[in-house]
Amino acid sequence: ASNGHASNGHSSSGRAPHGQAVLPEKSTVEPWQDLEQPTDAEEEPESGEGCINWPRISDTWTTFLAMTSAWCVIFGTRWIIALSGLVGQDETVLAVALAFTLSVCCFCSIWILDKLHDSSPHDDGVQEVVRILVEQVGIIIGFGWERCFEGAVFAISAGTSAPEAWKAVL
Repeated sequence: ASNGHASNGHSSSGRAPHGQAVLPEKSTVEPWQDLEQPTDAEEEPESGEGCINWPRISDTWTTFLAMTSAWCVIFGTRWIIALSGLVGQDETVLAVALAFTLSVCCFCSIWILDKLHDSSPHDDGVQEVVRILVEQVGIIIGFGWERCFEGAVFAISAGTSAPEAWKAVL
């Protein structure tokens, strides 16, 4: 451009847009130096300043809350099925009924969430919330069937002469 340097699309401060590297002038940086270190013109943040990774904290809390609510849904549904008296006292039948009930309800929820997702293709906030909810519903389905298979392994191995060995095999 007009200052005698080739234009690389960056501002005159030498900083690139987020996520892009800026190649330094050959005379200022040795090949073994890290290009991400601040130059003399840039200041390093003081200790404690700018060190909080908010997106990571947000993702961690989202995952924590999704797992917690998934377990609440599983145990609440199990409680309702057990109190209904439809499956009797057999834990294996209760686990199968729980997994089936959770699967049907969750697949219906996913269908509704998909319709919501399709109805707002340009709203990134809605898209992100739907994605998080579908992940949570998937966790519920997975945990429900895991408990069912765990109960089946216990029931099958209990009827053998070496139940611990059969649990390991199954």
